[in-house]
Amino acid sequence: MSSRSPRPDHAQRAAALVVVLSLAVAGCNRQISDVANLPASEGSPQNVAVTGLFPAGGVPPPEDPRDNLYDGDAHAINEGQRLFERYNCVGCHFHGAGGIGPALLGADPWRYGGRIDQIFQTIYRGRPNGMPAWAGTIPEAEIWEIAAYVRSLAKAASDKPIPTEPPPPAAGPSPPSAAAN
Repeated sequence: MSSRSPRPDHAQRAAALVVVLSLAVAGCNRQISDVANLPASEGSPQNVAVTGLFPAGGVPPPEDPRDNLYDGDAHAINEGQRLFERYNCVGCHFHGAGGIGPALLGADPWRYGGRIDQIFQTIYRGRPNGMPAWAGTIPEAEIWEIAAYVRSLAKAASDKPIPTEPPPPAAGPSPPSAAAN
């Protein structure tokens, strides 16, 4: 004797699956709306400009006040260098000379801005095509120190003049002439 109705255990499993999926979808909608309604505080990473392009000839926003705490500060730069190694930034940027990631030495103009607050944003938020976001992984104070170090690399490279002429030939013994034979 065969029954065409589903077995009771299949019906219970299907009902349980519908309940679980409904709860999961409801939870996702709540989380998305909660995050969307969070206010951005002044000076928070959400309010820092990341580009030098301003529509209709607008003016750039003021620099982040934390710039003055880190930009050019020897302690922050030294800590930033240590953290650059610790978080394996060298894996992509090879001590600033570039590699998988872009070069940091003498990079001017920078694609996402070369001010320290803009460098902070690049590290904090990440960028398309390979730069991961480090927000929530690296504390903000450490990101500022890494940004100070990266900024110091660019400043040090830009202080050196760029040669416009090929170097003179190296001094050494003169080649044998055909007249000597």
